[in-house]
Amino acid sequence: MPSLADFLRRNSVEASTTLPLVQSVSAYRLIKSIRPNDSIDAVDCDVFAGEKLNYFFVGRPAYKSESSDAQAADWELPCCFIFEYASIKGIKRVFPFDSGAHHGKRYPNYISMMDLSEFDTGDVIDAPARIIGAYFGSAKAYFNLKPKAEDAFVEEFSLGPLDAEIMAVHRLAGDNRDADQFDDRRLTIEVQSDQHVDLTVAKPLAVILPAVYLDSVEVREAIETRWGAEAITYSISSLSLKHYYGTIYQKVLDFYQSRGWL
Repeated sequence: MPSLADFLRRNSVEASTTLPLVQSVSAYRLIKSIRPNDSIDAVDCDVFAGEKLNYFFVGRPAYKSESSDAQAADWELPCCFIFEYASIKGIKRVFPFDSGAHHGKRYPNYISMMDLSEFDTGDVIDAPARIIGAYFGSAKAYFNLKPKAEDAFVEEFSLGPLDAEIMAVHRLAGDNRDADQFDDRRLTIEVQSDQHVDLTVAKPLAVILPAVYLDSVEVREAIETRWGAEAITYSISSLSLKHYYGTIYQKVLDFYQSRGWL
């Protein structure tokens, strides 16, 4: 059976435009990236034992679903970094979904039964753009998680019963069942780097954060001066954590549209 990497190398797979890399963090982790050394450090990985990795997703913030209805503390609130894709070095693996969710058997059996290595496309040139082109056709459809219709996808690439891994990825993209279990990361392209990110060198394009944190001179100076990033803020209300995710997505969408990327 062909792996996903084999499939993406086909001449029939046309690369789409791609989107920036996004790292989703809590406000607490954002502050930790400022002190003491303007860095997002690679950390020990539970899936790939013995490795220190930095995790990013292509284009989409991709937050884990939260079930608690308790009011979120300020430091729990969602933030995200948006990076130009080429600014992140040391890319080691690229998966079409969250590798941790696959490893933890949080995806349906039709894909969790398969070996994770079958889906690593890190050695494919322009892998994210080719995944987007093959499964979605455009960056906009990918951002909105609107995959191609299954019949059209099968016909376009002449897929058959031996293409189980390729079809499993497509099925996952359109699977809306039990969203609290495998959430919006079900087909968000994961990019792993084995390097720390020096935020004064790999300068973010933008940082999205609660407005209250930008009132801090230290935070504002780090984001706007040392990192040279656009600070994009949102207001805080008496809401649970999950209610802020839609706000983050809208802020990301507005930023992309202002750049003409969607």
